[in-house]
Amino acid sequence: MIFRELARRLHLALIGPTTPVQQAVDILGNADAYIGGRWHPSFFALRGGAPVIPLSSHTFKMRALIEMTGLPVNVFDVTDLARNTDTIVRQLLQYRNEGERLRAELRAWGEGRGEKSCSNVAYLDRFSSHDVISSISG
Repeated sequence: MIFRELARRLHLALIGPTTPVQQAVDILGNADAYIGGRWHPSFFALRGGAPVIPLSSHTFKMRALIEMTGLPVNVFDVTDLARNTDTIVRQLLQYRNEGERLRAELRAWGEGRGEKSCSNVAYLDRFSSHDVISSISG
């Protein structure tokens, strides 16, 4: 409800929880930037070239994801955003000013990670096959 009110006050669009997944992924990847604390939406944004400004979460995953991209690692405390508003806005404007060069770098990074995840899944598929397990157990 807080995001609905914020979107209404600022005349912004809001991606609702019933938005089809592929549509949400496309929106995130084409955004100017993503500000949030969730790993999957952050990765979807990065795959499309949208830089991420991370908010704190209950795990290390956001910090690790941002470190891997080479973006500045400055995870903002979600419970105290008012204190960091100016810094967040400056970071957002810097990303927008870097434009297509930054977006291309992030897309390339995301594509590489996507390919790697496919090879990891293929490895696990092969590993879980009966032949591999039989040869290991001997």
